[in-house]
Amino acid sequence: MTTMNNSPIIIAGSGRSGTTWVLDAIAGSNRLRTVFEPLHPAGVPEAKAFANKHVRDDADEPDLKLFMDKVFSGKLKGIWPNYRTRPDRLHINNLLKPGSLKHHLGALKERHKKLFVRYLRYRKVRSDHLIIKFIRANLMLGWLSRNYDAKTLLVVRHPGAVAASKMRLGGPDWEPESMLRQYCQDNNPLMKDHLHRFENVHIRALSPVARHAALWCVENVLPLSHAREHGHCVVFYEHLIADSDVEWERVIKSLGLRHIFGEDALSQPSQQVSGEMRGKPFDRGQVSRWMNNFDREQLHEIDRILDIFGVSVYSAFDPMPAKRASP
Repeated sequence: MTTMNNSPIIIAGSGRSGTTWVLDAIAGSNRLRTVFEPLHPAGVPEAKAFANKHVRDDADEPDLKLFMDKVFSGKLKGIWPNYRTRPDRLHINNLLKPGSLKHHLGALKERHKKLFVRYLRYRKVRSDHLIIKFIRANLMLGWLSRNYDAKTLLVVRHPGAVAASKMRLGGPDWEPESMLRQYCQDNNPLMKDHLHRFENVHIRALSPVARHAALWCVENVLPLSHAREHGHCVVFYEHLIADSDVEWERVIKSLGLRHIFGEDALSQPSQQVSGEMRGKPFDRGQVSRWMNNFDREQLHEIDRILDIFGVSVYSAFDPMPAKRASP
């Protein structure tokens, strides 16, 4: 491994923003040990109280600190953070769910098979140099920077692309209304600090695409606005695909790494990719493909939410960011 130091690396972003792709491309080429989404409440039950939490930079959070100490020391163990398999989906109780027993048995067998394959893959990496991927920590990145000597990469993807991906997948993991309600509670300091422009917006009155756009704004406007102050590197997913050589070189340098990976590693989607992209290489068409999922009125709805939050880096009618990220 050719690294400048062994500082932990954080890969952060909203879900469906390409964070797993970025994680694996960097980790695989630099022999880094991955810690996968340690704040997933189903994958790591002890993290439930901290997932998606807004934490002020100078907050005293002893319980969160104890948990993150385990994460950043590499002592957090489990089949989810280590092998990317949710324990609740391996349990034999899944056979008791409504539906075909044959189907449930097949699904259970397939999940155990995937666990075995991932175990063989990830147990090989013995490095003490950690790379930790979060999709539920965007609102505590400043706090993490103050408490841990980590280099942070914030991956940002077009809110329309994120919305299209989440709506296509569906399910409780990607349902925006409950998350928006959590963020907008009166006793949440996030409401006082940053969401005052959103306080008169009625969540229930929003369409599904507008809710997803609002959730994207909550999760990305704050970390984007403070990235330079915290020394975080920002990279736009679209630039990683459309201007690959320049952007990946900038990312690798910012993280204190030297190993630039091969073209093959960058062209392959991650294990988290949605069904229609599985087995297909990334190309420039990937940047704008999401726009086919929405009509013009839905694109206007996304733009209206972006206007409420003062987002200028993206427009719903342009798949590319309006400006390039800072180093």
